[in-house]
Amino acid sequence: MLSLPAKQKAGISCKHTMAENPSPEGLRRRLKQKDLVASLFVLFSEEYDARGSDSILDLEIPMSELRRQLRERVGIDYTSDAWISTQLHKYEEEIGVSLFRKEERGDGSLALGIARDMRTYFQKQHLYVTQKIRVANGVFDLIRNDREAGQSRRPLTILLGAGSTVSRVAELIAENACSLPWAWRVATHNLGVIQTLGRPGPLAERIELLVPEGRVDPVLNIILGRNRELYSGIEADWIVEGSSFLAKGELFVENSGETQVKREILGLDAGRKVLVLTGHETRLEAPRGMESHGRIEEYDFIVLPRSTRGGLVRSRFALAISELEELFEPWVLNWNYEIFKLRESSFKALGR
Repeated sequence: MLSLPAKQKAGISCKHTMAENPSPEGLRRRLKQKDLVASLFVLFSEEYDARGSDSILDLEIPMSELRRQLRERVGIDYTSDAWISTQLHKYEEEIGVSLFRKEERGDGSLALGIARDMRTYFQKQHLYVTQKIRVANGVFDLIRNDREAGQSRRPLTILLGAGSTVSRVAELIAENACSLPWAWRVATHNLGVIQTLGRPGPLAERIELLVPEGRVDPVLNIILGRNRELYSGIEADWIVEGSSFLAKGELFVENSGETQVKREILGLDAGRKVLVLTGHETRLEAPRGMESHGRIEEYDFIVLPRSTRGGLVRSRFALAISELEELFEPWVLNWNYEIFKLRESSFKALGR
């Protein structure tokens, strides 16, 4: 199966965009704060791939190198480290969470790192950006290619779970829903997904959005409450879930309420279940104080960013992948993602 990223295939977008008049050469002096932050996190994601670091939080990049990269990529010459630092600080104040840390080096120069305490959804959505985009493309291509092969015209029903990687899948649905010949039915307790898919206009005519009754968890950006009541009543075609940690085949998340929701979702009879991972989730031992919400073999497909193979990250992820391959077989190999499918022997052994 050969798949191109979803953005390259879409002919019509559901998004309303205003035409921009290009600025005369030399007049574009600075990026907007949001765009500056996004550009820096892309650089960190690419550096993480290149170095094969244990965690993106371990990286420290000299400010001079960041300025050089920005000059080459966006054509803006930032001559002041202090100006960049000020803009980042103002953005952090605006969103109410920390994103970066500054480190002074032995020669007196400054380096930029990512804040150590990245616990909230609004922080985590910035981490491993390029890896999440690759994974989201893999999930979207898997779902679309399956639907196109079946030629069904009924609404495509998807359950999208919590987490910022799953939110990236919703972004691709929003960009492509109007160009595809079927309607969508999306159930979710992920507020990031709701924000992306719940807009008025052409998108609302293509997507029916179902959400549970409950309370908002502002840290995880989810709705917790009557999740079981919603999900057990839906005959989903696909279920897409993420996880925070993977250790010896067991999956974990930090929040006990979300752990219960994920267990309930895994217990659903309907829907092919897809687990999305970016590579950083693997641990040698289970996290202390957390209960598992399931095992990897309870999923039908696992989608990974392609760049995490071939020795580009630490050996523990390579070990986790080798363990995966005992249960899963390679299904799709793309230039930016790969998809593993549960082996028939594993399926039968589990009694599924």
